Amino acid sequence: MRRISIILILSVALVFFIGGGFVLAGTGKVNSIFKYAWSDNIGWINFAPTDSGGNYIGLLVTDSAVTGYAW
Repeated sequence: MRRISIILILSVALVFFIGGGFVLAGTGKVNSIFKYAWSDNIGWINFAPTDSGGNYIGLLVTDSAVTGYAW
């Protein structure tokens, strides 16, 4: 449960600081250059991973949800 909370907080912070503020409309992916965050409890987190075929499976941010995977 604590990991989920940390990941959610880091996701929101990442979107806010990299995106330059809150976005009122639109859909977006995490920037592939700035995709990592550090946590003292779990180490490095990749918010924009790809599968073995190179397809993006990272976080997808919309107006109503944050979905996808963070490794």
